[in-house]
Amino acid sequence: MRSPSYSTVPPRLPWENILLAALLIVTIGSAAQSGAFRELDNGLRNFSFGLRDRTASGQIQVVEMDAASVAAIQRWPWPRSNYAEVVAALNEAGARSIIFDVDFSSTSNPVEDAALARSLSEASAEIVLPTFGQSESFESDRQIDALPIASLRRHASLASVSVIPDSDGVVRNMPLGTMTAGVPRPSLSAQAAGVAGKAGNQFPVDFAIDPASIPRYSFIDVASGRFDPSTITDKDILIGATAIEMGDRYATPRHGVLPGVIVQAIAAETLLGGIPIFGGWLVPLLVGALGAALVFAQKTYPRIVATSGLGAAALFGADIAAYSLAGADFRIVAGLILVLASGAARSGLLLYREMYRGKRIDQESGLPNRLALREADGSQENAQTIVAMLANFDAIKSVIGADAIGSLMGSLAARMGGRDIVYRIDDRCLACISDEAHETRIETLTELRRELRRPLEIAGKRVDPAIVFGIAAAGATAEASLAASTALANDKVWHMHEAAEQDLLEQQVSLMGELANAIENHELEVHYQPKLDLMTDRIASVEALVRWHHPTRGYLSPDSFIPLAEKNDHIADMTLFVLQRTLRDLAQWHGAGIEVKAAVNISARLLISPAF
Repeated sequence: MRSPSYSTVPPRLPWENILLAALLIVTIGSAAQSGAFRELDNGLRNFSFGLRDRTASGQIQVVEMDAASVAAIQRWPWPRSNYAEVVAALNEAGARSIIFDVDFSSTSNPVEDAALARSLSEASAEIVLPTFGQSESFESDRQIDALPIASLRRHASLASVSVIPDSDGVVRNMPLGTMTAGVPRPSLSAQAAGVAGKAGNQFPVDFAIDPASIPRYSFIDVASGRFDPSTITDKDILIGATAIEMGDRYATPRHGVLPGVIVQAIAAETLLGGIPIFGGWLVPLLVGALGAALVFAQKTYPRIVATSGLGAAALFGADIAAYSLAGADFRIVAGLILVLASGAARSGLLLYREMYRGKRIDQESGLPNRLALREADGSQENAQTIVAMLANFDAIKSVIGADAIGSLMGSLAARMGGRDIVYRIDDRCLACISDEAHETRIETLTELRRELRRPLEIAGKRVDPAIVFGIAAAGATAEASLAASTALANDKVWHMHEAAEQDLLEQQVSLMGELANAIENHELEVHYQPKLDLMTDRIASVEALVRWHHPTRGYLSPDSFIPLAEKNDHIADMTLFVLQRTLRDLAQWHGAGIEVKAAVNISARLLISPAF
């Protein structure tokens, strides 16, 4: 007998990696669908804004109603002649468009209104005035549309200045247009950027744009002519409040609280590069699935860590590139989690396999151990367990030392040769499963004993091992070990275990302990006795009969264990096993188009049990 390479890797489930990856995809996809990753996606997008820091193009400029202007004018509302002066100054400087983020929905002094209207009518630049919706009152859901007064809007285009923060109060998206007074209006940012869009549609704002890079002019300086007109020529000018006391401020990603006009300017700058699109989470999840496939293909921890890390980094880089090059705003957290979770799952699977292997390997000798022997295939017709016992184990151990025992047992296993796997089942015993015929096996053992008794050099010392053999049925390792001890006691080369008649009580106790394991390990079988319906001449029903194929005693008569099960509180578990197996089989037959009924015997003891 020899010790061939023994596989201590647990049996793989069909499509194991694919099933695990599919489970991750479904779980993470469901979480993404429910919005579980929304905050993480927002945080990651904020981080990416910082990595893509951009300078504004300069096409969109702001005339800000700042603290200096408030101090200079010293009135509120400001006289509309002030706005007229600014429009005239900007128009003379050659502004392409003048866009107000200022409420002109109510009349003021008629002279002031007329002055502004006259200035708007004389301007060659495109004039855009704001329109917006507001609640009728604090507790009202009714929306009122606010439009500039008629004398002003005759000389201007109208654009919506509505800003709708997310549920957490942060502005991340802006509308391309809204409906006011029953008419679709472009948003102020869309109007400034010269893009068209459907009312109600939104776009993600690129807060990678640095608000400090947007050119700004103080309102009072422009009104007084204190600015370089050449910087205004052919530019789109937004006019709005930035002074803190005027309110109109919004929380934004990365930049904190910004004035509404600056938010509008950043949104317009975003649109100058094209209308960004919402990419969603599905595409990144599918990309993450490709990364997960690569992760599950790796077979070592370093490769798993490297692949999952590179996959996550590649997905993050691709997201930044997609936003920068194509304006696609994806939600990539689901894909990132999938790649990283795949790394963790694959590592866990490898760890499980290492633990599985470690439990089945003797650490001293490197040979498969008793657990591995218990799981080995001994189903051949003539298979038996053979245990080789080192009779002078204690003496040899005292000579070579405990540290060298593993080397000794490994050398003995190598000498056993042949075609059977050799296991170390305890300190002094090796074992194998052999399917040789009885006569051949005895001859083999006699020759093997002579081979094993040849001296060995272990740890620099020469030792003479003394070996005896025990033989029992396959799987009966304890009986084979007992047989080896019997051979040693009787000074024999080998001994075949013979099961003596056992006391009935011992048999009952033994059988009941084994029956509990048989139920748990599904060693019981359910056979079906068909019942012929004489009226229809067909099998209309079956009777379920429990059978026990004992691993060492073969098939046992139901009379030998059912009465004992009733007496020892195992009848309920056994009956439930039969019921579950019968229901499973009935379902399978039904699926195959076979309609039969099944009868299951119920113990009288169970029928009177409230729990049952």
